[in-house]
Amino acid sequence: MDLLPFCPTDGLAESYPDYKSIGSFASQNLFIPTRFMLGEMYLWRNEYTLAANIYYQLIYTEKLVVLNFNNTWNSTQTGYITQWPNLFSNLAVKEQLAYIGYTSEYANNTTLSTLASATVYKIAPSAVAVNNWESQTYSITNAQTLSGDLRGRNGSYANFSKLNELNDREDFVRINKYSYMTDYTTLCRTSLVYLRYAEALNRMGKPTMAFVFLKYGLNKDKLELYAPKELKTAEAFIDFGQVSSAKNTIFASNYGMRARGCGGVDLNNSFRIPADITDSIAWVEDQLVTELALETAFEGNRFNDLMRISEHRADPTYLAAKVSAKFSDTRKNVIFNRLSTKSKWYLPSEE
Repeated sequence: MDLLPFCPTDGLAESYPDYKSIGSFASQNLFIPTRFMLGEMYLWRNEYTLAANIYYQLIYTEKLVVLNFNNTWNSTQTGYITQWPNLFSNLAVKEQLAYIGYTSEYANNTTLSTLASATVYKIAPSAVAVNNWESQTYSITNAQTLSGDLRGRNGSYANFSKLNELNDREDFVRINKYSYMTDYTTLCRTSLVYLRYAEALNRMGKPTMAFVFLKYGLNKDKLELYAPKELKTAEAFIDFGQVSSAKNTIFASNYGMRARGCGGVDLNNSFRIPADITDSIAWVEDQLVTELALETAFEGNRFNDLMRISEHRADPTYLAAKVSAKFSDTRKNVIFNRLSTKSKWYLPSEE
């Protein structure tokens, strides 16, 4: 690939152009990591081992971890403790790896946050998107649960009410995630890198490792408890401290991503790979697709994610079913049938 000459040797960090600060942003963060771009292309080409290795090199050399920035219920389950939005509002947190920064004049007039406000309200989440968060299980203990992933109602979307055209007060739902990144748009963040890495691991035949990432977090203690020994030591790009003590120092704080909105997921015995499942790779992949929606919604990845998974499965109806689900009964079948033909996924050629 053309990018390979620009990719550092394994174990070495990538260097980025430094034009000092541009506005309020460090210029190095305006460039997408080469390893991330290579990983994306390897995934699209179904070269899963190469993808897993290159994502791991990015994770290791940049010392990326899934931080414990979770939204939780308080001790009495009467209110929320909100931390997850800090992944977006605080650029000092090592989460945003690459982004487009805006001047104040541009941000105040044309960023996505201005299109999703209660007064402008040009874009909004679909009912399917909202239900995806609300249908999750929040675990307090294995026996005590509540409904809803709190990355939804306490980060990604917000409820509000206003007068409609009939002068009646009506409830609405707006996208709220953009309000935490009012002067930039995220391009690549740590959470997305890990989700892509898990997708590659799963597809190369390591669904247990991919699921450990999702439920428990990739670190020495969790891998020794939940991952088979042969999966922990077979390749260098699955070492999160269980082999190297230096890497244990880096990844000790790695956290299960689903717990960011669903509480004590590690206590939820029902959230596990079913013992009688015939295709554990497809099952884990479904969980990762759900997690992509829960964690990275409204960040511009969803359609391409569905395209890629449909390609993995050689089944265009996978994408068609996901996209058409948000439409009414009349349009639903029309859109499903249209998108079941792969050529309809793309804009028409001018030729």
